[in-house]
Amino acid sequence: MGGVPPILAILPNGEEKMRTVNSETIKPRTMREIDMMWNAGPSANSTYHVIIPAGTRAVPSGVPDEYFIDDLSWIADKRSMLYHDATHRGIRIGKEYVE
Repeated sequence: MGGVPPILAILPNGEEKMRTVNSETIKPRTMREIDMMWNAGPSANSTYHVIIPAGTRAVPSGVPDEYFIDDLSWIADKRSMLYHDATHRGIRIGKEYVE
């Protein structure tokens, strides 16, 4: 049986870091739907209205009490700027949304 592939974490300073997760590890998930305005970052001029479904996987961002949304399958158009920005910049949420 193959192992769990590494995941890419983008730290707040822009550094990319690959992390491996033990297959037995339970990944945090959003505990409810999150309806929010998301700004893709200080250098981006894009602000998006996103609705992140309950149960979406999240990973620690490296900053205390902050997570990145790990599963972007809920974004329908994989060629959209929203998907591009979410993939490259990461959607951050607070710990109050994660169980």
